[in-house]
Amino acid sequence: MVHSSIGYAVGLTSHLGLDVEMEIKRLYLLCRFHRNGLGQPLMNEILAAARLNRGATLFLKVHENNQNSIDFYCRNGFCVIGEERFLDGTTDYKVIVIKLA
Repeated sequence: MVHSSIGYAVGLTSHLGLDVEMEIKRLYLLCRFHRNGLGQPLMNEILAAARLNRGATLFLKVHENNQNSIDFYCRNGFCVIGEERFLDGTTDYKVIVIKLA
């Protein structure tokens, strides 16, 4: 039997004095597994890690056209707080900054 991963999550924690921030760098699930509830366990692990880090402020950045992801984060209690430009080589993208309310 062959096993393979269908998704993963990566979060980075920063300690800023007494404040702790955690950025979700990646929450990825293979396309064929979208919209069937499998992303929620990954999100639950990130939320649990934030709680273990003294209630870290949790935030992320997502491409402005990735509405499915934006909707997923909003369903999990995140709110849009702004936008930023992201330069990848010579391509300029707009990303949405989202923070857990």
